Amino acid sequence: MAYSYNEDLKGKLIMVFVTAISNFACLPVLCLVYKQKKPIELWYGFFTFVTSFMYHLLDSLDLKEFVVEVGTWHKLDNIGSISCFLLCLVYLMRIQNPIVELHLKQASLFMVIIF
Repeated sequence: MAYSYNEDLKGKLIMVFVTAISNFACLPVLCLVYKQKKPIELWYGFFTFVTSFMYHLLDSLDLKEFVVEVGTWHKLDNIGSISCFLLCLVYLMRIQNPIVELHLKQASLFMVIIF
C-alpha cells in the first residue's frame, strides 16, 4: 500500500474520498463532451475516469481482489492521464484541419501506449 498513514478505517475512508470519489468531478465534463458529439474525447475521458477511480480505490483500501498484476491499474491510470494532457495540448494548437487534428489525437495515444 502506498499510504502508510491510513492504517485505520477512518484514514482509509478519507483517502478513498480524496483520491477515488473526487474522480466523479469529471462526469459533468464527460456529459458535455457527449452532447458535443466528440467520441474520441469521450472515450479518453471515460477510460481515464474508470482507471483512475479503480487505481485510487483499490490502493486506498489496500484491496487485492481486482488486481491482476501489481501496478496494472497504476499503469492504466498513467496512460489515461498523459493521453488526456496530450489531448489538451492538441486543442491548444487550434488546428483548422480536422483530419490533421484527428491524426494528432490518435498519434499521441499511440505514442503513450508504446512508451
